[in-house]
Amino acid sequence: MRFKIFVTDMDYKYFVIMLTVEKPFDLLKEITGKLRRLGKGEGKVLFDTTLGNLNKQERYIEAYFDGEKIDVSSFKVVKEPPEYYLRKSFEYLSRNYSKYVERSLLTSAEKFRYKNRIFTR
Repeated sequence: MRFKIFVTDMDYKYFVIMLTVEKPFDLLKEITGKLRRLGKGEGKVLFDTTLGNLNKQERYIEAYFDGEKIDVSSFKVVKEPPEYYLRKSFEYLSRNYSKYVERSLLTSAEKFRYKNRIFTR
């Protein structure tokens, strides 16, 4: 699995955690297909690129899904994502540490946080 999609009733209808070093643009066709198959309609998408992005300021990216495709012109960096999504991502990655986090680009200190379930904003 290269990404995990969560459907929420929050500001971002879709939350996509990238599980490899690949970026959302690299997997746009697959992600769009999965969003379409979910059949939940249009909404904002928040991508978490933590595992493949060493620049903390650019780890979260938003885009708009119109129900059929992701509007590539809508992509923009989210500097301060809502804490709900930070926690959701942290919980998922902590539970799946050996599968995704252990061999990611994260620093040793960041990996330690996930392994030991130490959440920080």
